[in-house]
Amino acid sequence: MELVDNSYNSFVPLITRKYHTNHPVPEDILNIQREYNENPEQYRKVLLKDAKKSPAFYTHPYAEELKEFVYTPEQLSLEIPDIKYKSLEDTPFQFIDKTEQLEELAKELNKATEFAVDLEHHAHRSFLGITCLMQISTRTNDYVVDVIALRKQMHVLQEPFANPGIVKVFHGADWDVKWLQRDFGIYVVNMFDTGQATRVLGCSSYSLAYLLKDICNVTANKQYQLADWRVRPLPEEMIHYAREDTHYLLYIYDTLRRRLISMAKMRSIKDLRVYLNMVLRKSKEISAAIYLKPETKDFYYYTIISHNAASLRKIQLRVLKLMLKWRDYIARIEDESINYICPKDVVVNVARAMPTKYSDLRECFKGKNMVPLLEKHVPEILAAISTKLQKHNEVVSLPIAEPMVIAEKIAPREPARGPVPEVKFCNEDNPGKLFHIAANQIKLNEPWSILKYYNQDEVKEEVNIETIEEKKVATISKKSKTLNKVQKATQKHSRKLEKLQRLARSSSGAGKKKAKKD
Repeated sequence: MELVDNSYNSFVPLITRKYHTNHPVPEDILNIQREYNENPEQYRKVLLKDAKKSPAFYTHPYAEELKEFVYTPEQLSLEIPDIKYKSLEDTPFQFIDKTEQLEELAKELNKATEFAVDLEHHAHRSFLGITCLMQISTRTNDYVVDVIALRKQMHVLQEPFANPGIVKVFHGADWDVKWLQRDFGIYVVNMFDTGQATRVLGCSSYSLAYLLKDICNVTANKQYQLADWRVRPLPEEMIHYAREDTHYLLYIYDTLRRRLISMAKMRSIKDLRVYLNMVLRKSKEISAAIYLKPETKDFYYYTIISHNAASLRKIQLRVLKLMLKWRDYIARIEDESINYICPKDVVVNVARAMPTKYSDLRECFKGKNMVPLLEKHVPEILAAISTKLQKHNEVVSLPIAEPMVIAEKIAPREPARGPVPEVKFCNEDNPGKLFHIAANQIKLNEPWSILKYYNQDEVKEEVNIETIEEKKVATISKKSKTLNKVQKATQKHSRKLEKLQRLARSSSGAGKKKAKKD
C-alpha cells in the first residue's frame, strides 16, 4: 500500500528518469528526493507547527526541453486532412488493468503521431485527491486504463508523453498535467489544449460538452460528471461515458485547427498561423506548470476571510482563521477533503458563535452531521478557541483610550507638504495617559477605520492636556478642530457599518429562505 504524504513539506517529484533528451533530472529535484529518502516517515509527519510553511518551488524536469521544443511540420500545416471518426460501436476498445497490457499500450502510443488523453479524478474523500482513470484514444482505438490498479506501473507511459514528436491532445489540461505529475511522475511535452482553442476562437462555451454538440452532434451525458470513479468494477455506463471524453477529441482537434486558420484568413492576417500559434503557446505554458501541494492559506482561505470580514468582529475573524487552520490540519492527518471534514458554512457559524462547549459547537452545524473524524478532535478545537478568547480578553482589559480613539503605528508616509503635525489622544479615565503619534502615521481601529490626513495649517495648535489631581477636568487649548473632525468622521462610519451589517443579515436571511424553498 502506497503511503500518502499530506505533510506541510514540499512535494517530492516521482520522476527518476527522463526520455528523449540529454538533459539530466534537475539538481533541486534530486535534493528534495534525497531529503525525503533520508527519513520518509519523519518527512510525511503532519505537524500543526508547520502550517505556516510554503511549498518549495522546483525546476520543471522538462523545462529545457520545452524551451528548445520545435513543433512538427504536421502541426503547423495549413492543409489539415478531414479524418472522420468511427462510431463507438465500430471502434476497437480495451480496458487495461494489467501490467502486460499497459506495456503494450506504451508501445502502441510510441508509434502514434498524436493521441487524445483525459483523466477522471476524485477529491471528496482524499486530501490531495486521487486519479482514478485514464482515457486514451488514437485514430483507430480507444483505451481506458485503471490507474488505481496500475498506479505503481504508470511510469511506463512516461516515454510517449515526453516524446516531442507525438502530439498529446487534452481538453482543459490545467489540472490534468499536475495530476499526472503528482500521481505517476509523468510530464507532457508537445500538447494541444482544445479548451484554449475555444477561448482564442471566442466560442460561446469552453466546455467539452459544447464542442461535442457543435462539431460532432453528440450530446454528452452529464450524469457521471460527479460520479465516484473509485468504484470497482466500473459499470458499463461509466466506461461508455469515459470513452466519449477522448473518442471524438482528435477529430475536434483537427476541426479547431482549421477554424483557427480560417479566422486568420477572414481577418486578412498575413500570418495564417497566428491564432494556431497562440493556442500552442498557451498549451506549452500549461505543460510547463508544476504540481505544488496545497497550502493552508490558499486562494479559498482568503476568499472565505474576505467574504466574511465585513460581518464579523475582530475576535470572530481570529476564530475563523483558527478554524480554517484546524480544518486543514485535520483533513491532512485523516486524508480527507477539507469540505468533508467541515463545510464552509459551518466554519463561519463557529466563528460567529465562538463556542467553548461541545453543545454550543454542535449547534453550529444547524442539523448537519458532524463527521466522526472531526468529532474526535473537538476537545482540541474547543481548547484552541478558549485560548484565543482568553488572549483577546487579556488585551481588551488593558487601559485603552475610551471613548476616544485608539491609535496604532503603521508604516510612515511622506507628508504632502511642510512638517508633520503631531496629535495627542488621551484616556478620559486616566488623563495623564497620552498617545503621541504623528498624524500621517496613524491608522484608526474599528470602527474608526476612516482616516483623513490633515496639513499643518489645519492643526495650528496641538491639543494640550494636563494631569490634574483627583480627576479634575482636563483643560484643552483653543483650536481643537482636528479631534472634532475625527469624531464626526467616526460617527458617520459607525452608521455606515451598522447599515452594512443590517444588509448582510437581511441578505443572509434571504439566502436561507431561498435555500429552504429550493
